[in-house]
Amino acid sequence: SPSAMCSPALQLLLLLSPSATFALQALPSSLSRRVTPCRSGRVSLEAVEVSEAEDKLNVKIKAHRKSRGIRPGEKALSRTARQQGKATPLRDIQKLYVTGGDCRGRKIRTPDVFLRPMMSRVREALFSILYPSNCVRDSGQHLDLFAGAGTVGIEALSRGMGKATFVDFSPTCTQTIRDNLDTLGLAERGRVLQASCLDVLRRPESFGLTEPFTLVTMTPPYEEVIYAELMDALATSPLLTEDTMLVIEYPVELGLLPPAFADGRFVGIRNRRYGRTVLAIYVRSPSGRLDLTPYSEEFVSLSKK
Repeated sequence: SPSAMCSPALQLLLLLSPSATFALQALPSSLSRRVTPCRSGRVSLEAVEVSEAEDKLNVKIKAHRKSRGIRPGEKALSRTARQQGKATPLRDIQKLYVTGGDCRGRKIRTPDVFLRPMMSRVREALFSILYPSNCVRDSGQHLDLFAGAGTVGIEALSRGMGKATFVDFSPTCTQTIRDNLDTLGLAERGRVLQASCLDVLRRPESFGLTEPFTLVTMTPPYEEVIYAELMDALATSPLLTEDTMLVIEYPVELGLLPPAFADGRFVGIRNRRYGRTVLAIYVRSPSGRLDLTPYSEEFVSLSKK
């Protein structure tokens, strides 16, 4: 057959749906890749850097952050993973503020636990990228996974998102989110769930979630999660449907996330690096109604911003 004479990469483009292929067309022919069969019998480009990226997606990675804010006489913590949401002897030196919208300039209080919050300049850059898609709107809903202090969801609400649901497993974090929402006058538009993010994605009805979200952001504690497991839960969750925008934060130590995943249902739009933090932005089953311009070359290599 004609397809049998094609290269594996070309076969991938032929078998994926048209909405998924546009994010792959800019990939250079010299790029190392693997085309693998999926359960559906179709094919999928699961990773750009084949062996290294696949391995890292399936294990917990080491992405240590330098110890900062140590009081005089205190010793730095050992280079072992610090659990997010757990108390730490380090002072909270992170001063977080809302960067845009009605609450611009207002302080976001952080809990007295170890966190990796999305910093102000990264949030500002993220929402600048998201605005053309119109996913941040008064009729929209945002799901903030691994919410921490609620910084991303609060930013979305401030910038015009209709409602936001915050999910975090730490009771200290969820109480801080409630306090921040009350202080900023956003409590009526925010819902806080103390739960496992995987459980919420897999069994949303158990938590009273029955409608899909416009925007889903996932900012997990890098050293405590397995990204392949999280991405599988995202791919099969009814909370993400046609045109849902998905943002995945990950460390440079992970390598590169793929330009498409879940058998092409999630199509990569941007993959931007900010220091050690990378934001991969996908759209679920794009209908063509959103104003989206894919930058597929960003899934080939990371340039520091």
